[in-house]
Amino acid sequence: IKPVSTMSLFDSLNRLFDVVAEFDGGEAPQAFNQAGGLERIAGARILVVEDDAVNQQIACELLEDLNFHVEVADNGRIAVGKVQVEEFDLVFMDMQMPVMDGISAAIEIRKISRLKDLPIVAMTANAMQQDRERCLAAGMNDHMSKPIEPAMLRKMLSTWITPKTR
Repeated sequence: IKPVSTMSLFDSLNRLFDVVAEFDGGEAPQAFNQAGGLERIAGARILVVEDDAVNQQIACELLEDLNFHVEVADNGRIAVGKVQVEEFDLVFMDMQMPVMDGISAAIEIRKISRLKDLPIVAMTANAMQQDRERCLAAGMNDHMSKPIEPAMLRKMLSTWITPKTR
């Protein structure tokens, strides 16, 4: 179906590798058909702060397919409100959004003492070194550029989410 989206391409490749594995009796590559060792943190609650509907959908589908509970905030102001009343294990934060950008939102979240250890990872199209430095200076823990690479997403999840009883 045109236009081809990242998610439809990912799903097509996933189905292709599953069919190939059934045909030759082997196993499909781990990156396509398994969570890749994320079982110990499955069920974690993740807040995706993103203003673009397509990017929201892609992030949510990728994370839900890996057995995470996902909530969305359309801008930084909403995110600051959500983290104050709900518990999240990780926040993925876009840098450029209307109302309140990700940098400002991270700064506001870090002002709340009980949220000083909440992992915040920039998930942004801004991939330059100075963008990464701005994110870290604002209190974010890490930086991941878009488009979202499934392997990098799994790495960020396993790095920043602490396993706990769910």
